[in-house]
Amino acid sequence: MDKRSIRTRNLNIIRKVLFNHEKLLASELVEITGFSMVTVNSLLKELIEAKEVIEGELIQQKVGRPAIEYVLDYDASFSLLLSIQEKKKGLCVYSELVNLNGVIKKQEEFDLLNITLEEVLFIIKNQLDAYPFVKKIGLSLPGKVHNGIVQSSWYEKFDYWPIIESIQNITSIPFYVQNDAHLITIGFALQQKLSLAKETIVGIFHPKTSMPGITILANQELIEGNLSLAGEAKFFPGFLEHPLPSSDEDLANRFLTLLSFYNVAIAPHSFILSSDGVVPKTVQHLIQQDSFLKKQPNQPNYYFVTEFQTCITLGLRWLIHKNSPYALE
Repeated sequence: MDKRSIRTRNLNIIRKVLFNHEKLLASELVEITGFSMVTVNSLLKELIEAKEVIEGELIQQKVGRPAIEYVLDYDASFSLLLSIQEKKKGLCVYSELVNLNGVIKKQEEFDLLNITLEEVLFIIKNQLDAYPFVKKIGLSLPGKVHNGIVQSSWYEKFDYWPIIESIQNITSIPFYVQNDAHLITIGFALQQKLSLAKETIVGIFHPKTSMPGITILANQELIEGNLSLAGEAKFFPGFLEHPLPSSDEDLANRFLTLLSFYNVAIAPHSFILSSDGVVPKTVQHLIQQDSFLKKQPNQPNYYFVTEFQTCITLGLRWLIHKNSPYALE
């Protein structure tokens, strides 16, 4: 590793530590990182010059002179988080401008009147014109993307869109896209501080007016399968013949069917369930009464998403900051 690479690695370590603690003294950074005081001061100087770190208050020490507190400037970088969501049997694009700490600075919603790639690109382009300073873009999509191409989606409306190439044609800003069910599941796991590293998790997202999507998480990684089609539950026998639930009771029973299958196939530590059309208590009651689940040797935890947008936002932040100093873990 050359000097520049070592320098970059060390800067990222300081960024990561300050991201986790928000503000620290130089002596505390020395203790946490194991770097020398000379190295820490040099790295801090570079980050201050780059306007990533701010010199804060003078903190009186038990012994010696007061010391400067160094603060990560969360507003040094902004991201544009976009999610395509169902709205009264149609779709909308929900937009959030967030800083490094996830503080939402601006929220907007745009009806997707024409479900075309051109319409989505038009909305994204307008958002980038409004916020030309964003450093990253994340998109939650009701579909599965493989090698930049949408493979399976909401009522097949997005199928075969070259989504990544199309975004790259309008901006050079780093762009990340992922399936909505995956992001809801990951966002909820982060919100509830479930261990992505230690737990196997299955998420089931089943809106009232569309087909279910399944998320499989193991060893901190998504299991996406060939063409990223793992978890496309709409292709299960029974679901193909009857694509949409006929009632809230039918929707609840669909959850039970999926739980029984994935509890045997994956044996997760936890299930994370999400829907806009079924009361959690109804599903909980069915789970408690179901004789098949009782006989299965794996007895997982069951969680229900109640803060949908919060989980989408957390999932998108996880996506865009993965493998960076600002990764959510």
